[in-house]
Amino acid sequence: TGDAVHLVGHSVGGAVAGLAAAEAPDLWASVSVVASPPMGVPVFADRAAEARSLGMAAIVPGTLARWFAMDGGAAELSALAYVNTCLAALPVETWAALWSSFAQFSGFAPLPAGTRTMCVAGAIDSSTPPGALQAIYDVIGGDQRSEGVQVIAGAAHQLVLTHPGVLGELLLDGTLAS
Repeated sequence: TGDAVHLVGHSVGGAVAGLAAAEAPDLWASVSVVASPPMGVPVFADRAAEARSLGMAAIVPGTLARWFAMDGGAAELSALAYVNTCLAALPVETWAALWSSFAQFSGFAPLPAGTRTMCVAGAIDSSTPPGALQAIYDVIGGDQRSEGVQVIAGAAHQLVLTHPGVLGELLLDGTLAS
């Protein structure tokens, strides 16, 4: 027991945050969804099947292209190398199970009136563009203190790694501010 926590989820974690917030809304002081799709789609199951069929080495380049701007900036190159290493080490079945499960995500549920909410999108995120986050915000709602959809200029899907300072400022100045 104690103070309510600020719930933040990125990508698949955004879906998890949405499910947790809908299940127990009183636990959260605010809910922030970052670069998440509004619901599962068939292409997610296709990603699972492709990994099972071709292996991780074959799917990593396309995944990196979806998740990064590929502009060569220092933060981007560092994040790209890190994610490349992580994906290369990931067992195919773990990756496939994630995407198979995510394909079944039925979408976000409305949150109770008074829930402070914010959605954050990368301006150049081809996986979860600003319109996808607007669709989520339109469902989960929020109160008069909510921040709506915030868009980070120049950011792609992995904005947590490439733009952590900007994201942190949004979270601290937005729904996390007292």
